[in-house]
Amino acid sequence: MEEKNPFDSRTLLAVAACLLIWFGWQHYLEKKYPPVTETPQVLSESKVIPPVKGNESVKEGVKGIIAKSEEAEAAAKAVEKTWNFESDSWKAVISSRGGKVAQVFLKKYTAKTSGDLVLVSGADLGLLNVSLEGATPLDFSNVNFSMSSPAPDQLILTGVKNGVLVKKTYKFIPEKYLISTQLQVSGEFKDVKSVSLTNGLEVVKQEEKGFTLFSFGPSTSNYQEYFFFHKNKKERDVINAKDDFNKEIDQAQLAAIGSRYFTTLFINRSAVLPTAVAHKNAEQAHLKINFPVLDAQAKQIDLAFDMFVGPKSIKILEVVEPAATVVVDYGMFSIIAVPLLGVMKWFYGLVGNYGLAIILLTLLVRTLTFPFTYMSYKSMKAMQTLQPEVARLKEKHKGDTQTFNVEMMKLYKENKVNPMGGCLPMLLQLPVFWALYQVLQNSIELYHAPFYLWIHDLSQKDPYYVLPVLMGITMFIQQKITPSTMDPAQAKIMLIMPIFFSILMFGLPSGLTLYIFVSTLFGIIQQFIIMKDRKPQAKVATVKSH
Repeated sequence: MEEKNPFDSRTLLAVAACLLIWFGWQHYLEKKYPPVTETPQVLSESKVIPPVKGNESVKEGVKGIIAKSEEAEAAAKAVEKTWNFESDSWKAVISSRGGKVAQVFLKKYTAKTSGDLVLVSGADLGLLNVSLEGATPLDFSNVNFSMSSPAPDQLILTGVKNGVLVKKTYKFIPEKYLISTQLQVSGEFKDVKSVSLTNGLEVVKQEEKGFTLFSFGPSTSNYQEYFFFHKNKKERDVINAKDDFNKEIDQAQLAAIGSRYFTTLFINRSAVLPTAVAHKNAEQAHLKINFPVLDAQAKQIDLAFDMFVGPKSIKILEVVEPAATVVVDYGMFSIIAVPLLGVMKWFYGLVGNYGLAIILLTLLVRTLTFPFTYMSYKSMKAMQTLQPEVARLKEKHKGDTQTFNVEMMKLYKENKVNPMGGCLPMLLQLPVFWALYQVLQNSIELYHAPFYLWIHDLSQKDPYYVLPVLMGITMFIQQKITPSTMDPAQAKIMLIMPIFFSILMFGLPSGLTLYIFVSTLFGIIQQFIIMKDRKPQAKVATVKSH
């Protein structure tokens, strides 16, 4: 008997397909979650400026790079004052230099290393720097604004330049992580095309990846993005340190610079819709909001908007602005993801641990989708039973593909087997599993949420790679016990896939790996239950020869 070549064309195609899927998935993850070595200084977990004590304090000069003009030099010598607003959950530091929001601390969240979580920080960045764009632009970022506080949660800043007065009124709403802002520009300002405010952050530097086992999984602990919502559609762009980026969005309803779990979100409250302009170089990323000046003869321009500076929490964002919940990335199946998040939080209320809540949610989803799993298994088992007859027909009609296909469909019909029966139930489950994947990947609830033993943060990767290895082992076992219609050579190639998936999970959050491990383990248990069905197999009805 001639020995079958294990490297026939079908096997080589299977290997090529596996490699294509692997590299495609790796490229997608690298694009979406670029690895980093530094913690971002804005929307990040590190402090640049120490917290200011007292209601108003003084800081000498600025240390940033300032253009060598008389005006810039005068501004550098001016005394910069800061004003603090502080609550149980939130602290904001406002600088007189440009009247900007210089720092925001989230007191209910801790940084990845230790200490307060700082979302806004930096001498030459910050939020809500104002400028007038036109034939003769006016930049107020170096103007020393005067400050007055008519109420503990309110601050009024006034700055004058070249006969133009800019007045900012900030109202702080800490329970909503919100700075409600009224902006008034008045004076003689001819040829002004737009009133602009700029938010900025320092771009995260990317590491050089080495060709080692543990470098395949991209890090998800640090991530930066632009987000836009305009004309009732959303756009999301990853900020990549290697590439410059420029983008302009008209009629912006929402615009943000954010990380995976936190964001600074502009919410328009004015009658006119602004244009959002994103510009990024190797060092900094800026988001400029341009309000067009519709009346060239106007002596005063009044604008209103909110700045949300806080966690990407569906619950909080719904109160701030229902439309703002789209800033949380739950993918195309968000209609399923949001209820799943609610169920996970309900389980957390019962057990007090998000790791246990993930396990309970996974078991619930697996139980609800069990009928589809059962249908899929039965169909694959029936297909496996028919394989000897399929092989006989294939040999009989070698070289006549059309006749073989007709005879094979007759075989399926006479044995009441649906060739799609194994795939369709699995496809119906995919939206649920993908939605759950997105919930575990992007929910602020898992930020610094501990599990047990060595897992101290479900939003970070498993430090010892125990869960990815366990996941790979359970996937291997599940493949071995699952009925298959592949030939032995192809089956051997597919057994390598659990190794690939384990490597993929090395850099992804441990909460995700826990979900896949528990889901696979429970799937094995379900499969053993199904296999206990010892009903006698019906005799295969063969196709009559013609």
